[in-house]
Amino acid sequence: MQRFEAPVGLSIARLSAPQPSPFHVARPRLIHLLDDAATLPLTLVTGGPGTGKTNAVTAWIRGGQVPGPVAWVTLDKTLDTPSRLWSAIIAALASSLGELTLGELQPPGTIEPAFIDVLRDRVGGHEVVLVLDDVHELGADALAGLDHFLRIPPAGMHTVLISRHVPVLALHRHRLAGRLGEVRAADLEFRREEIGDLVEAHGLMADDVLVDELLRVSGGWVAGLRLALLTMSGAPDPRKALAGFRGEQPMVAGYLTEELEHSLGAELFDVLTRTCVADRICGPLAVALTGDSSLVDTLRERLGEAPLVAELSDTGWFRYHPLLLQMLRARLRRIDPALMRELHARASDWFEGQGEWLTALDHAIASGDWSLAIRVALRSGTVELLHASTDLLGLTLDRIPDLGPAQHGPVLLIRAAAALGRHEYAAATSLVERAAPLLGGLDEPDRSVALLNTRMMESLLARAAGDAAAMTRAALDAVDLLAGLDAEDAPGWACHRGAPLSMVGLGHLWFGRPLAAVAALREADRADTRSPLSGYDDVWRTGNMAVALSISGDITDAQTLAQAARALATELGGPTASETQTAWLASAILALQRGDTADLMRYLKAGQEAAARGHDPFTTAVLMLLRCRAAQHVGDPAGAARELARAADHLAAYPGLVYAVRLWASVAALAELQVNRSVEGAQRILAEHDRREAVWAEAARAAGATGAAAPSEATALEVDPLRIVRAHVLLASGQPERVREVLADVVRRPATISVLAWIAIAFAEDQMRHDALATEAIGEAIELAHGAGLTTPFRNPSPRLQAILVRHREVDGRHADFVDALLEARDAQGTPAAPARPVEALTERELAVLAYLPTMRSNAEIADALDISVNTVKQHLKSVHRKLGVGSRREAVRMARQLGLLPEPAAAE
Repeated sequence: MQRFEAPVGLSIARLSAPQPSPFHVARPRLIHLLDDAATLPLTLVTGGPGTGKTNAVTAWIRGGQVPGPVAWVTLDKTLDTPSRLWSAIIAALASSLGELTLGELQPPGTIEPAFIDVLRDRVGGHEVVLVLDDVHELGADALAGLDHFLRIPPAGMHTVLISRHVPVLALHRHRLAGRLGEVRAADLEFRREEIGDLVEAHGLMADDVLVDELLRVSGGWVAGLRLALLTMSGAPDPRKALAGFRGEQPMVAGYLTEELEHSLGAELFDVLTRTCVADRICGPLAVALTGDSSLVDTLRERLGEAPLVAELSDTGWFRYHPLLLQMLRARLRRIDPALMRELHARASDWFEGQGEWLTALDHAIASGDWSLAIRVALRSGTVELLHASTDLLGLTLDRIPDLGPAQHGPVLLIRAAAALGRHEYAAATSLVERAAPLLGGLDEPDRSVALLNTRMMESLLARAAGDAAAMTRAALDAVDLLAGLDAEDAPGWACHRGAPLSMVGLGHLWFGRPLAAVAALREADRADTRSPLSGYDDVWRTGNMAVALSISGDITDAQTLAQAARALATELGGPTASETQTAWLASAILALQRGDTADLMRYLKAGQEAAARGHDPFTTAVLMLLRCRAAQHVGDPAGAARELARAADHLAAYPGLVYAVRLWASVAALAELQVNRSVEGAQRILAEHDRREAVWAEAARAAGATGAAAPSEATALEVDPLRIVRAHVLLASGQPERVREVLADVVRRPATISVLAWIAIAFAEDQMRHDALATEAIGEAIELAHGAGLTTPFRNPSPRLQAILVRHREVDGRHADFVDALLEARDAQGTPAAPARPVEALTERELAVLAYLPTMRSNAEIADALDISVNTVKQHLKSVHRKLGVGSRREAVRMARQLGLLPEPAAAE
């Protein structure tokens, strides 16, 4: 069957006020009531079905004293989540006030007071009337955010709430404060004089007897009056028809069934019947449901005269009166239940083709065809797991019942998706494991679609568990599975081909492979055929890209993307929404690299707020370690130790966060060297890390990790902070000759790590008194750092770095301004505080050996002077180096002088 596109999106149609009925009559009394209410910030219009609530407000909009442009939202169950509700409200306000007023404001997955405050600030000062129709469709979560918004209404905004009952809002506060105007069901009832006007609008003669009888029969109920007058209008004897009319719902339903079919004709009544399965109808959807292709052009004309049917402005979408909808559905269910199920299946197919995944799933479930429901759920519905708001997906999937053995595996997958949507990770993991062995017997493409869901859920669960290897492994399988599926096989997933590639990119990042991460994330952007990423999804992916670029040393691009992600989040109204934590992390990394402590602290605070709103173990860990580094920079060793301990506790549960775990070990070992001056402490940390990582790597390989994902391989990490620390341990333990070899490949890595490598090599050559090679190495570091804008690597507290930099300036001279700035920053940083005395005191013999070190005598000469063997001198020297936390005689002399164990020289050495 030919498929036609909707005239406008259903989301747009919801933002249009219904047009008045052809039999509409002016009701000045109601308009005056609404005019008076409009002088207050809030109006509440309540009444049951068919009381004319919506018509009263639309009439007021067209004929009353409306205090500004109107932003209209018709609510239904698809908007019963906070993020969807506020998306619709923002769209309506933007349509009325202009997009520039709200900018790119968009609600986060979890509505926070900060977002409400941003919206209130942007709307404040603009005259506008916000109308929310059918507020009774909203649940507690959506109402909570609305309540917060209404407590302090924006200046200039008037809000109208239309509901079947009083919503669960703090309305008593508004009443007590004199901010609430109300129009109740009794106000909406027709008075005698209004009934007379209504009778005449239907082409009937109004007299007191007729008006009184209509008032008696209907009680002023708007729908009852219209039904009664419709009965009279089509009858030879209107008064006799009125005498036989009753307003009880069964009779109304019977009347609608018989009289509408008679007055509209069988063909149009059949159109109404076949299209009643959808809450809203447009021409292309009517074609899909009825098979009548002419409806794509004629639906507006054919429904324009139908009673109880209203077009949503000029959108091409129509809404049936609830009574009509209920009657049609009850009738269809009774006379042809098989047709009703078939129509739901057709609606599911059409909505799936429009990219309305949840609506398609809802109709598939309503069809009672559980095979169809399972297929739609797995090929399209579960893509909602990729977005922030997943609660509605879980509720929808829960409606699929347990089925027979043939469907047991797919149903278990659906149960897993529902659990994952509710963030019930343990339950979801168990369900996926139970489902996996039951999928092999499925026919294609169902088998591949089911396996795709399995791998994507495994990847998402591994992300929650902080297991980079499992996440990457499952995502790579998902990439291959999705590549083998056509768009018809998996419409939803075909529009999200970049999703598994994003997970691969995230895995690379967590493994310390930022260049590979950037490549995968860029490929993910290219793979998404329908550009499904928008709003906070885009913030998340852009933030991860910025983190990868910042770690890889592409500072300029990282800065651009981090700023773009933060700016977009601010425009959306959620500057610290959970999806922003990677953007704040990237900004913090960049601030640390350029030595901007003020920005670093600000970004860390925002990142911490965002991380508290969403589960991301990697970002949480790195933020902790950055806070440790920040504390070190501001001279707070106790604070640094606390953050380091917190990070250790956090990472103990996530050994699969390879880069974060190695980063922790490097920060901890470096603190032992530079703060505690303990070579043994640093060696102990590195040895314990190596042991734990070996255990984890073996477990990962046993679980199926590929060689590319094995962290024990030398090539596993593009950026490995531990390589630098191991080099410094060699320096401190008197093995400078090994440093260049250890860092041979690291100097070819990204600038963020290669600068540190060249500095370590410069230290090594300096220890060995290879001044020319030390100057050459520091020159390489300066060249790379200058190009990338890196200054933090030169904050090493060692006094020798100062001397090496000065020598570079005097001998080499490249980038003199940059070197001068580094030296000035080190001067401003101040001379490192004198270290505490060593924990273990030197023996008398060790002090005697130490006293000879400034004389530059050889070991043999010292042995002769002390009358001991050369080997004994060597043993004492090793002990002195260990206790002082140094790696050479020169450093031992400097440290001893700082500790007061040796006198200061009269002149520099």
